[in-house]
Amino acid sequence: IHIYELHDEKLKGAVLLLVGMLLFLSSPVYSQEVPAPEDYSNLLSVGIVTLREGNLLEAKGRFEQALMKNQEGVEAHYYLGVIDARQGNTHQAKERFNHAIAIDPTFVPVYFDLGILYYQDGQYTDAKKMFDVVEKVDPARARVYYYQGLIFRQQGKPDEATKRFEKAAFLDAELAPEAHYRAGVS
Repeated sequence: IHIYELHDEKLKGAVLLLVGMLLFLSSPVYSQEVPAPEDYSNLLSVGIVTLREGNLLEAKGRFEQALMKNQEGVEAHYYLGVIDARQGNTHQAKERFNHAIAIDPTFVPVYFDLGILYYQDGQYTDAKKMFDVVEKVDPARARVYYYQGLIFRQQGKPDEATKRFEKAAFLDAELAPEAHYRAGVS
């Protein structure tokens, strides 16, 4: 149907108004992106995306800005710890992770990453404690069992290590070859 074929003047006016609005909204001037407000959630979201893109410096800046909006923002503390760990500053990362736990002991991702840092530093007892917390909350997380297996192997407990590796293999097909290999050498 064409606009000139409409006989109802009110309907013709409404259609013209709608077409005009659509043309205006699709114009280059109007359709340019409007910057997101600089609140905690948006800064955190931009930081996460930037971190995933591998731009650690920009991501760190976003998380620090987020903390200026909310000093108790557990997620921002956590992601700053992730950046510290990726940059090899494990001492600072551990401090940030422990601070995040102090703010919110129910924020589970921090326990897993802190467990990995403890494992890498040979602090097997502390690492196991962290992985045990994650296991209780997320029993289907295969990597927890994998790391527990590594810890048990380091502690000279091959039977326990094998059980953990087999559980990891059962839960995660991608991790299975490595877990089966580890179970075989435990």
